[in-house]
Amino acid sequence: MTAQLYFPETLSSTIYTTISPYITRGTKDTSNTGDGIYRSGGDQLLVSVQPDGSGYVGTITLSIAANAATEFVSWVPVVLSLSGAAGSVYTSELAITNRAATAATVGFSYTASSGGGSGSVSSALVLPAGQQQIVSNAIEYLRSAGIAIPNSGARVGVLAVRFSGISAIAESSVIARTTTAVPEGRAGLAYPAVASQNALTTTAYLCGLRHNATDRSNVAFQNLGGSSDGNIVIRATVVSGDLAAPTSFALPDVTLGPRRVFPIFRSARNGRSRQWLCARGANQRQRTLLCLWRHQRRVELRWLLCLSGG
Repeated sequence: MTAQLYFPETLSSTIYTTISPYITRGTKDTSNTGDGIYRSGGDQLLVSVQPDGSGYVGTITLSIAANAATEFVSWVPVVLSLSGAAGSVYTSELAITNRAATAATVGFSYTASSGGGSGSVSSALVLPAGQQQIVSNAIEYLRSAGIAIPNSGARVGVLAVRFSGISAIAESSVIARTTTAVPEGRAGLAYPAVASQNALTTTAYLCGLRHNATDRSNVAFQNLGGSSDGNIVIRATVVSGDLAAPTSFALPDVTLGPRRVFPIFRSARNGRSRQWLCARGANQRQRTLLCLWRHQRRVELRWLLCLSGG
């Protein structure tokens, strides 16, 4: 921020006529009222001055619009539009909420994992204070906003939702719902976006992973860094939860580029019903998002749990 401060004319006159070395320079050539900036609201930058010993003490209170140019970013792990088994067609809906007392400008950055068409739009919508916007089909909305996503086929990607005009990330909320039509309505899963500052930067543990005749757990890793942050390396270890036969094995290292997602893998290869996963990024400066899916084979429903830490 750049600004000018102004002093009372009587003080300026006293300094220029009685105090050395200013007394040798003559009177000032521009008065406050003769200054164009002062006439356009500069009186709000007038310093209150009080004598203090042989000098003066000046005070002023400045009010700055909070975060007027600051972006707060939340990450939706996946938005998609694709066909599934038995004629199902999955799409992602977004519920975007502004809890602030001021309007928020919302932009989007989409990174395709499948189907192509990555891109960004800086000011897709302005969300008034205390209001919510429902985007019924995220992929089609992003296409209509100008991101060159193909108009057909399996389209899957990571979505960054960018808020400006608010003072804290807690004043915003993004909930994604990925569902397909069923006779009773729609079925699928709901999951929140994760703020950048809440992403993982240290070792994380996922408990309760399983792989049996009914259930299967899958895990995905996402690099939330930007292009200037570079790659991260994920090192994961699977630990058996069976106390009678404790075992563990390390998975191969995975290198993830910015905003990329590691393909989901089946966790419990040995058929044990309880597993732990320990994962950490080799580059601790980066932020990582862990996602856990629980897949119940019989009814083809999925639940998503996103774990994050500061």
